[in-house]
Amino acid sequence: MWCSLIAIMSELIKRITREELYERIWTTPIVKLAKELGFSYVEIVRICAAWDVPRPTVGYWYRLQHGGVSEREPLPLAPPGATTEIALGNRAGVDPQGSAAPPPVSQDTRVQKDEPRSEIQPRGKVAYSRQQLYEAIWSTPCQVLAKSLGISDVALAKTCKRLGIPRPSRGHWARVAAGQKMPKTSLPPPLEGQDRVLTFDVSTNSARREEASEFYRSQREWEHLAVELVLPDVQTPLHSLAERHRVALEKVKAENDGFVRLNRKDLFHCQVAQTSITRLSRALHALAVELQARGYKFRASPEQYGNLDIIKGADSLTVRCVEVTEQLEREPTEADKRRPSWTWQLKETRATGKLSFEVHARGLRGRRAWAETGSRPLEEVLGIVAEKVDIVFQGFEAERRQEKEEKQRREEAAKQWERERAEEEKRRAQEEKRARERERLKRHETKLNEIEAARRDNLVLAAEQWIESQQVTAFVEACEARWRAAGQGRISEPQSEWLTWAKAEATRLNPLTRGYPDPGQDGPFDRGTVAVGGPYPITRVMEEGPAEPDLANVKGPPAEQPQAPGGNTMWHWGLKS
Repeated sequence: MWCSLIAIMSELIKRITREELYERIWTTPIVKLAKELGFSYVEIVRICAAWDVPRPTVGYWYRLQHGGVSEREPLPLAPPGATTEIALGNRAGVDPQGSAAPPPVSQDTRVQKDEPRSEIQPRGKVAYSRQQLYEAIWSTPCQVLAKSLGISDVALAKTCKRLGIPRPSRGHWARVAAGQKMPKTSLPPPLEGQDRVLTFDVSTNSARREEASEFYRSQREWEHLAVELVLPDVQTPLHSLAERHRVALEKVKAENDGFVRLNRKDLFHCQVAQTSITRLSRALHALAVELQARGYKFRASPEQYGNLDIIKGADSLTVRCVEVTEQLEREPTEADKRRPSWTWQLKETRATGKLSFEVHARGLRGRRAWAETGSRPLEEVLGIVAEKVDIVFQGFEAERRQEKEEKQRREEAAKQWERERAEEEKRRAQEEKRARERERLKRHETKLNEIEAARRDNLVLAAEQWIESQQVTAFVEACEARWRAAGQGRISEPQSEWLTWAKAEATRLNPLTRGYPDPGQDGPFDRGTVAVGGPYPITRVMEEGPAEPDLANVKGPPAEQPQAPGGNTMWHWGLKS
């Protein structure tokens, strides 16, 4: 029974081959096709990338809908080792072998860091148009989509913002997972430069992110490798920087809490008790000597509320020196007890004599403050701070390098977009040229058909006119014969005039008397010898009615004058003489 059940279930599993997917992807919009096949939009894109199946370019469906011609990209040979078919599912992950993958995780913000639902990962480069990226960002959580493209969710968000693509709001996927039907913000029309195709190099992006992860992991390990700095003894003259801090701290009056504070452009920010000024000055001496030995310089901050900067090249950072404090709760005095308990101020802040150093810089990540403890002496803290300064400046250099690479990638993407736009314009120009040529050929064929039809019509009309002229001629001859028989071979002058007019009309009706047919104008012609656009064969215009007769050239029978009796030629009206 189980075998038969498995066989029945196997028959119910529908599959699609690579060739079938290629045909469907060029006849059905990808969003609609994804729903029909039971996948998400991103999964279809990944399947096409894994199988090397070309997808329609930007404007394909618009041209197809408005009667334009859009050529398909041919299906290349299948990648080596690639499968030929996969099983379809109801938005369930599948692998290239067609076996079912684990069911998709819930689209909740707490699980967005999980693997994408499909096991098919894009290889090499994946191209997204603005419309396709919009569909993808609204069908897959941002972190999942970004990970599949080898970039961070922040980079993906910036890309969407740059292209004017709206993104789901915070909590969108949690509400979707809870069963709510969330509205979808429509894609606004693109601004100049936004309607473009983006190419994501997944392999390169993933390698770069792995390299960055290694860099930050190494940053977390350097604290154990930092070398302790040596504090100077009492007899050693202080570094000029440390001496300036000592003099400035001794001149400042302590505040109510007992701390002395410095906040000047040419000094580090300091907050210590008066008893720790000498110790802080010695610590600054050791730090300044070490930083100078590593090639760093010191410069007063150009900002109004800044502090002393540590600089190298165009980069800078600053250090804050703070004494660690602790809060103590004392016992209420007799004076306190005479007041209500809610007015008691029993907690007080006290300096511990231990120093803490903080590194402040733009875009600083990771830990930035270290304080001496029972297990970490001040010398070790100073060594860590010096190493941190080195790492921050290395980070500046790496950031510039990444920005340069990113700029090069953007420039290359812009050039690629320009090339694609130029190719698209060239393709459109060629298509318009072919359309104009087709229209020109169509007009040429129409003109030749009109000439042939006109000659056929002329032939029929000429035949009809010839038959009519023969009938008229026969009728005129019959009239003449009748009158001659009645007049004993003679006709009167009015009869002669009528016969002249009637014969002229018969002649005018006859096309033969008008020069028809002329083989050059009225006969067949070779269509292949007629150039496109002319000159075209001359075709006469046959009139429906005949032309006016030329009575001067048409002579009727002479009227015979009746003679009077006795040879007298004069007739008298109503009398015979």
